[in-house]
Amino acid sequence: MNFLFLIKCFLIGVTASSAVGPVFVLTFNRGAQHGFFKGFATAIGSALVDGIFFTLGLLGALKLIEGSKQAILLMDCIGGVTLILLGLHTIKKRIKKEKESNQASSTNISLIRTMAKSFLITFINPFVVLFFMFASVQVLPEGISRLSLSSVLIGSLFVTCGSCTILSIIALIASFVGRAISTRKLNTIAHATGIIFVGAGAYFLIDFFVNLIRL
Repeated sequence: MNFLFLIKCFLIGVTASSAVGPVFVLTFNRGAQHGFFKGFATAIGSALVDGIFFTLGLLGALKLIEGSKQAILLMDCIGGVTLILLGLHTIKKRIKKEKESNQASSTNISLIRTMAKSFLITFINPFVVLFFMFASVQVLPEGISRLSLSSVLIGSLFVTCGSCTILSIIALIASFVGRAISTRKLNTIAHATGIIFVGAGAYFLIDFFVNLIRL
């Protein structure tokens, strides 16, 4: 196994999750409002998509998407609408503390839902697709144009670990910040998160209509 290849894969995961985007903001928001484990669930959902896209990139599937304008348009449209709806929902939603009697019974569902939401947001983000179309080629060892399936999967695992490491640190920091600030400030963070999501969604929709007109 080429250890330099694995190090590159890990660093790609770190790079992908370090960009201040919707998932980065969502991870911080979840960690600050609901504690580390909600932020960690958000991190896992996003990191899984990073690993999947890295695998698809190495297998060449992303190049098919790259050549399809319709696929990029569809992702812009779905991603834009989803982010705007999520942003509006976040702005309207007030921070509520669950009763201790109901907390234990709903924890698993809440964590799964949190993980699924970050998975979806990352999956429909066109920037993530474009990033891994480029990054997946750059990590190939010199003189090698393709890898075995086992090497691809191991590399994908390292990408996932790299991404999850950074986002978990963000969730941990946010959980301490959430304990130190007032509920009003936490609500401000939630509203700021919603505005960022709406802005990102609007950007994707504008890009969708611009590219649609050009067709």
